[in-house]
Amino acid sequence: MPENISATTYNYTTGSWVTSGILQNSPSALNLGGTPFSENVQDQKTYYWQGFLWSDRIVGSIGLNDDVVKNRSTMSPFNAVVNGVATSTSNNPGLFEYVNGVGNPNMKYLVTPWNPFSPSGVYYPNTTTGYETSLGEIGGNTYSEGFVIRPFQNWSAIDAAANNGNIIAGVARTLGFVFNKSDNFNPPANTYTDLFGNPLGKPAGTEKDFGIEVATPDKKLYLRMTWFKSNNQNNPVASTVTSRELYVDQNEMVNWAHTVVNLEKGEDPTSTQFGNTSIAADAYTTADYQTMAALTGMNLNYLEGNGGNNITGGYSNGEATNTTQADGYNLEVTYNPMPNWTLKLTGGRQSAQVTSVDSQALAYQTFRMPTWLSASAPAAFAAPITNYKNGGTGAIIYVGNFWNSYGYDSNTGVTGGPGNGPNTVGDYFNNVVTLPLTQDLAGEGLDVPEETPYSWRLLTNYAVVSGPLKNLNVGGGLRWQSPTVMGYYGATESNLLNLAGQVAVGDLSKPIYTGAVLHADAWIGYTVKLPWDNGKIKCNIQLNCTDLTSNGYILPIQFNFDGSPAVYRIIPPRQWALTTRFSF
Repeated sequence: MPENISATTYNYTTGSWVTSGILQNSPSALNLGGTPFSENVQDQKTYYWQGFLWSDRIVGSIGLNDDVVKNRSTMSPFNAVVNGVATSTSNNPGLFEYVNGVGNPNMKYLVTPWNPFSPSGVYYPNTTTGYETSLGEIGGNTYSEGFVIRPFQNWSAIDAAANNGNIIAGVARTLGFVFNKSDNFNPPANTYTDLFGNPLGKPAGTEKDFGIEVATPDKKLYLRMTWFKSNNQNNPVASTVTSRELYVDQNEMVNWAHTVVNLEKGEDPTSTQFGNTSIAADAYTTADYQTMAALTGMNLNYLEGNGGNNITGGYSNGEATNTTQADGYNLEVTYNPMPNWTLKLTGGRQSAQVTSVDSQALAYQTFRMPTWLSASAPAAFAAPITNYKNGGTGAIIYVGNFWNSYGYDSNTGVTGGPGNGPNTVGDYFNNVVTLPLTQDLAGEGLDVPEETPYSWRLLTNYAVVSGPLKNLNVGGGLRWQSPTVMGYYGATESNLLNLAGQVAVGDLSKPIYTGAVLHADAWIGYTVKLPWDNGKIKCNIQLNCTDLTSNGYILPIQFNFDGSPAVYRIIPPRQWALTTRFSF
């Protein structure tokens, strides 16, 4: 029961202490399944070797990482006594006691095992709460290896020929080949499960790159070309589709089961008090929850409000994951026409795809769909019911079959469906799950949007080394980005429209591009010797201008399905900065 307590605080406006009354709920009204804290522990050991072989023509390295991650958080007490009254799932009174708002101090140690999971069919004694045990340490060993080979370096004959002006020999001794390969492990921030409470695979992947580098004999021109490829599995991601799959059970089916049980209990569906469980006579009993479990195929403990997975009753922290891959190449060219004049060009192509999406949602849907389609109320409630909660002839509910049911919550209704007919659970599901899921699956293997596939950058700097402008430096740069996919025109196929016949998802075959972008930068600086340490301390004062040609504009970054801009980014006008750099 609620209780009145007092709290004394200082009122800075009046400059005095004030005692106020506070109405506080007793522990019996608290949600004992809350998670006020969590703990994440990560440990990494790295072992690394580098060697120089074959007269330094081969430089090799090998790395080993030993990664460990542990997660845990507070768990729900399933044995509790509140003011002397055992909770409904209690089988060991006194294990966790709450008296007048004071809890057993051992409560602070009531946490899940490290990296918890619940074995299927194993429960705490005399409960339907899935037993939680530990997965042990999540992690493992990841490896890296790499080498640089310069096969024509440090050969006396080649060096002699190069020193005598042989261009081929001079280029050959700079020729190098590079290769790197590594595994990776991305420690998860929590112990994640699929939608059934099964542990997810650890986030991991592989990366590799190989390249070639070469320079002219005078070292004025240097070229490096690198190709790369990577993939990552079990990446935790936010997914609306995954949460909506659960919502069908945790909201729609629970509401449907409550309505059916209320009818079975003999409540009057035309009464404004229908479903009001605060009325003692209408409060749910264990038998009522057992009926709900039989109707829905969901866990009894979950339906009673005691947390856990809605199917198994055990530990659950559902998270969506995806699998991604990326590849591309990078080019770097450096040319120094003179010691005081440098030019550098970098550029490349990058491509990334999502190759597996919504796998947790699809597995859950496959398992639950037969129940969603077949779940039905007793024959006595197979017909629509009018004047629901005294709402008049237009207030109609139907609970005969769950998938075709409507009217008992805000997501469904007697109108709003196809042909302005009933908006059923099935219609709601198709609108909020099927349509976005269809688009997600269609995007598998396609380049992800909002990533620029091609880009390059040119930088140059010239320092004056003699004459009246000595110590002056000037330079500039150009930055270019290719057109980028930032959205998609709407899909107009009838099976992809929402219930109102409106465009609801994008057509991935009709991308919307932003145009190519070119930015120019410039700078001018002057270097002086400071009168300390025999002039060894130098100071460079430089004026920099970023985006020299920009007067400021807005750039569309998101688009409506008709191609019109929906969201803009403000691109500022040219920006000036004065920097000072000291060298010793």
